[in-house]
Amino acid sequence: MYGVIKTNGRRISTFEEWPKPKRRDQWKDERSAKESAKAWLASVPSIPSEIIETLSSHHDFGPLSDWCAEPEARVPFDRFRGEPANLDVLLVGQDQNGHIVVAVEAKADEPFSQTVRETLSSARSRLKNNPASKGVARIEQLLNALFGATTTQTDILDLRYQLMTATAAVMAEAQRLSIQRAVVMIHEFITSATSDTKRASNARDLNQFVARVSGRHDPLTSGMLQGPFNVPGAPIVEAEISLYFGKAVIDKRGIEQ
Repeated sequence: MYGVIKTNGRRISTFEEWPKPKRRDQWKDERSAKESAKAWLASVPSIPSEIIETLSSHHDFGPLSDWCAEPEARVPFDRFRGEPANLDVLLVGQDQNGHIVVAVEAKADEPFSQTVRETLSSARSRLKNNPASKGVARIEQLLNALFGATTTQTDILDLRYQLMTATAAVMAEAQRLSIQRAVVMIHEFITSATSDTKRASNARDLNQFVARVSGRHDPLTSGMLQGPFNVPGAPIVEAEISLYFGKAVIDKRGIEQ
């Protein structure tokens, strides 16, 4: 396997070169952003072993022959102005079946952002003050593309918005690159600073989201990759994308930082 980590077209290989998250308070030992950087830089020219094992658990995926990863990747998924999805790592690789694109979301015990209900409430408030605001339209488009649903369906409102944008982003990137297989991979770090209660809450949120996408209720556990699933896609993507969800976990408690 041969791979590189790049940002803005420039190859990076050191901790100092790794792009930092917007909120500098997130950049600390035993939290997801910094632990993700450590894991990737320590693994080159391979990728973190727990991600390899999760991908290889599914018969649709084989060993990667080459790959390129972009940390803190900003990936647009619609034509609205505003923030694109901010992925912790965007991975594009190739196995014997062709290319794959993976949106890697690193987590210690940080939540998956706000719920759709909370995000929608904020967007409606902005729309009242600014009729040109497109926040509500963006949420409605995401719901339609991922679930064929609308904001009137209450079972949607407790889903986590970050999982929606990550899924839309990896599908949009797959379409841009003419890649059929797209993966949302949760890369979880268990450390002495993480809370088991918060991690369990994240697991429930993730399982609720995957169940709503897939129509199944099989928990997504460590080392598991589920799929392929198909979602409506339009108007975000028109191509047929096979969608997968994975969870790769590493327990760093007791490991020297």
